[in-house]
Amino acid sequence: NEDLITFSGEEAILRFLDESFLEDSVASVDEKEKDIVYYLQLAGAYLAGWMRVGRGSQVSPCVTSSPTVKRPEKPLLLYNYEGNQFCRLVREVLTEMDIVYELRSAGKESPRRSELSKISGATQCPYLIDPNTGISMPESKDIIQYLYQTYGLWTPPSELLEWTSNNVMGLLKPVFKFMAPLFHPKH
Repeated sequence: NEDLITFSGEEAILRFLDESFLEDSVASVDEKEKDIVYYLQLAGAYLAGWMRVGRGSQVSPCVTSSPTVKRPEKPLLLYNYEGNQFCRLVREVLTEMDIVYELRSAGKESPRRSELSKISGATQCPYLIDPNTGISMPESKDIIQYLYQTYGLWTPPSELLEWTSNNVMGLLKPVFKFMAPLFHPKH
């Protein structure tokens, strides 16, 4: 196929995506501002990873220690978008609990975002639909609690994560709100 384009390396892929999909107003942001946004994103990714080190890397004993633990017959459905730290928490728990799920990316301007709005009346992510129980819900904390109560033997304790979720993340919400336009400039 002569129309097939191949790339080698991160820079080539990112350059192609920028040239193909960024509008002029976004592309015209000066390089210094792009660098600042890049390093803020990088710092956020490292911070999130550090705070959650080891999470999502193995199946939890709360689902493997007993053959009587309830398992979903049908895959769960999770609406999320990659850059959202609350969606990440839910994905990690689904992985730790070895639960099969369909992931629907519902980032800004995605057609699945309007699909989510029709289903839930909002576009808030994460949003979980469990066809096995008929339960649908937003809010990562509620989703995680539901998953452990429904498909696990117990909820693994994590005082650090609970404290972080209740205190640090609440303090950082204004920072996230301020930084969001930097990552998604308006057209």
